[in-house]
Amino acid sequence: MTTTSISDHAFTRYSIDLTAGDISSQSHQCEDLEDVLGGIARGFKVMENCPVSDAYAPDATLLMTLGVLSGSNAMTGLRTYFLAYSPLKRSLTGLPSAMWSAGSGKFGTKLRYLDVDEIAFTGRRTTQQDATPPRSQLLGPGAAPGLSGQLCGSSDIPAAPARS
Repeated sequence: MTTTSISDHAFTRYSIDLTAGDISSQSHQCEDLEDVLGGIARGFKVMENCPVSDAYAPDATLLMTLGVLSGSNAMTGLRTYFLAYSPLKRSLTGLPSAMWSAGSGKFGTKLRYLDVDEIAFTGRRTTQQDATPPRSQLLGPGAAPGLSGQLCGSSDIPAAPARS
């Protein structure tokens, strides 16, 4: 029987800066059990390293993360976790508190198949009209079986209709 240690595991984090339009990916070696478990455990660890004084600030992180069981047949295998600082919940010092929510469905499973463990969103776009295509893309055409287009930065995605 082979025994694995925490450092035998790694996860991939994509960082998307909405202001600059930059997308990058980094592979991280797991440092502790929270990193291996992923989901809420790793999410709160990430949020602890991204403190903000204003939950609406452009540098406030919105983290979408998968747990170790995401993409499996386990009871929580269909969950995708979202963590951010809440403008409604405050710590005793008056700073925004990190909060989480989870969504269920095949979205997390599809991310797992693409080797995406988490995505950290920062920055802000003010309007649809000032948006420029990202400088790099998560996927190109034909990068994953069954996907015909790009996951991000596709020029053939229709713009949202203007509101009157």
